[in-house]
Amino acid sequence: MQFFVISIIICYIFFLFYLYKLGKEDFVLIRKNVALEQLFNITFIATIVSFLVARLCYVLSHFNVTYLNPLKFFVLPYFPGLVFPALIVGGYLYIWYKRKLPSGRLIDFYALALASIMPLLALCQLFLPGQQLIVQVVLAIIHFFIYLFFRFLLLPRVNRGEIKDGTLGLLFLAVICTTSFLQDAFTNTHGILFFLQLEDIFYLLVLLIIIVSLYPYEFRQTKKRK
Repeated sequence: MQFFVISIIICYIFFLFYLYKLGKEDFVLIRKNVALEQLFNITFIATIVSFLVARLCYVLSHFNVTYLNPLKFFVLPYFPGLVFPALIVGGYLYIWYKRKLPSGRLIDFYALALASIMPLLALCQLFLPGQQLIVQVVLAIIHFFIYLFFRFLLLPRVNRGEIKDGTLGLLFLAVICTTSFLQDAFTNTHGILFFLQLEDIFYLLVLLIIIVSLYPYEFRQTKKRK
């Protein structure tokens, strides 16, 4: 577990560095007078909110009265458990709450920065007990290609204004929910039809909300192009 915590810290440093590269010369942030210092201050607060939301979702999904003890709730290295898609949702909600900022643009940057560290994060989970080498390596490869797709195919379209700001972040969240759901489905020993837990219902609910949110926008854009 100690190695896993160290790995998470390393991944977070890479995340901050990638975020710095994205925001350093972005014309939208410059136009909105969002300095790098402000960007990182927001990021640190969003990180705290994200971990609280992810931890709360885990506790609700695996409820035990022992979690009512603040030490067991907050001391993650000794009592681990997070719902990763909920971590992303928590960060997004905090950014969306900051109405005076270009929230859509920031959410896209967070999604790209997260996508860049997902292959490493998948491999870091090998330090956790009960993880399978083949599964984590396959996940790392999948996340690597997902990152390439977002970085080199979708981001240029966002920069050209062909895709609305914030769409990239929602698509990434949809991908994470899908991979998490499928991972639960195919690694659960009770079979695909009997594995559903509260976490999996959360993934499906988030996917449904994303589809409902994105479809009207894309449909209108398609009609305009025609």
